[in-house]
Amino acid sequence: MLVYYEELIANEQGGILDVLRFMNITPAYFQDYMDHKEEYKRRVFESYRKQHEKDCGGKSSIGEPKPIFYSLDVRPGLLELIDEYIIKIEPDLWERYLKRFATVRSLYD
Repeated sequence: MLVYYEELIANEQGGILDVLRFMNITPAYFQDYMDHKEEYKRRVFESYRKQHEKDCGGKSSIGEPKPIFYSLDVRPGLLELIDEYIIKIEPDLWERYLKRFATVRSLYD
């Protein structure tokens, strides 16, 4: 199963149910999640913040927790090389699924 983040966000309820069905998991807590999403979100971000405050692999944000993008720490050109390699060995896979995530660097990097 391939899940596009954008599609999951656009149709959260249907997307989550599709994933659960694909994994053959009974959605036992699904309605509770849908009814209390903000509480689940708060708990996840609190856990995320605590993990990174303990030097478990990242740096925590100040204030609202923000995702850590490790790809920003990759040496310049490496992500582009990875893209080129995938295009070379799996052009069909690149065209069908991965092209939309091609590495684009800012002119100000």
